[in-house]
Amino acid sequence: MYFTDLKQLAPDAAEFGINVARTMRIISKLLLDWSTANCARRNVNKNTNSNNGEEKLIGKLPCLTAIYFDKLVMFYCRIWDELHDSDETEYRTAFIKNPGIHGQGQTLKINRTADEKIGMGKNPDDYRISENAFITEIVEKLRTSIGDDQALFRLEGESWDFNCRIYPQLTGSSWDLWIKDQDFMNAKDLAYLSIISSNIASLSKHEIRAIGTHCSPRETCEDIEFNLYEIWEKSFNTILEILVGNNHGRIDNFIHRLKTTSREIINKSSDNRKKYKDAYEKFIGRIVYNSPIDKVFRKIQESASSIWEDDSVKKYRKISPILFGFSLYCKKVLNILGIVKKLEDKELKDMESFYIKLKDWTDDIPITLFDYESINDKPKSEIVIMLKTVKEKIMIEMPIKEAIKNAGIL
Repeated sequence: MYFTDLKQLAPDAAEFGINVARTMRIISKLLLDWSTANCARRNVNKNTNSNNGEEKLIGKLPCLTAIYFDKLVMFYCRIWDELHDSDETEYRTAFIKNPGIHGQGQTLKINRTADEKIGMGKNPDDYRISENAFITEIVEKLRTSIGDDQALFRLEGESWDFNCRIYPQLTGSSWDLWIKDQDFMNAKDLAYLSIISSNIASLSKHEIRAIGTHCSPRETCEDIEFNLYEIWEKSFNTILEILVGNNHGRIDNFIHRLKTTSREIINKSSDNRKKYKDAYEKFIGRIVYNSPIDKVFRKIQESASSIWEDDSVKKYRKISPILFGFSLYCKKVLNILGIVKKLEDKELKDMESFYIKLKDWTDDIPITLFDYESINDKPKSEIVIMLKTVKEKIMIEMPIKEAIKNAGIL
């Protein structure tokens, strides 16, 4: 794996490489601690060992799939880098933050091979970026070159796939050996890491995903904007181009992205709230009040009420079911036209309930939404105009972009 722009991250390449190795080893420890604690919570042998009273763990350690693993790393890096910026730790993490479909994620700049570039995006769930690798892909590319032949992780599946499973492979003896080296981590940093890791280990994977995704109303809105404008709107426009014959791309990929990104907007604007609140209260309840970690956590993580009672987030929450319903409607229309072949059972069920919400909304405006029964009787040009009109009306309901606000344009 070849890295670029190293001077943006460290004074020299050697120092950067050491910090990458350090960060990856720390992440492997976080995953091991979470997996061990999660296994203990789920699979405790009721008969404790009579010799030492310790609980026996049953079965192999659980894994995290790529989304949850990404958010574990994001949450840790957010805390650790703020500790460093507060002069509490010696090193920052090795990564840089970039937007992704599931929110901000930790990345490294890379030079991709020609074969990689050709293969990118052929699968609708492949959101790889040409110059950046997100954490699961970093694991894949570095797992044989991290040093001393210690495998830190085991992957099952393609690293770009949301369902890729990441298992911990770190051993306690390897970790114990590493921490004896002061160049790896000093005693103060190790103490902070121990607190952070034990607190993360207390969270469920859904709580990790929520608190790793969100930290403030502003960032939540910016993440939604990335979904809406960088993925959903571009996919929708490409679908219209394909329908009128100006683009010969794979329409299945783009219709799939309409559904997944609009569903993600519902998650960010609404469904993640309870899990975030639970994670926030659980994490902060285990920290010594007014300690450096407590201060950092309160600085970087706003309360659930601050995030989800924000006016812009509330607007997204109101319109996101309409956007999701419209995305499913688009797929159903393309299915009726014979362009999209497969409709999943879950989609058919969602189409029933969300179509009603969409139809009620369009009737109130009012704008025309073609009934499914009439689609085959309409010229394709009229269908394109109808879809474009509904889309434009939905976009009008969206809040002013955070990027515009932040630039001081309005």
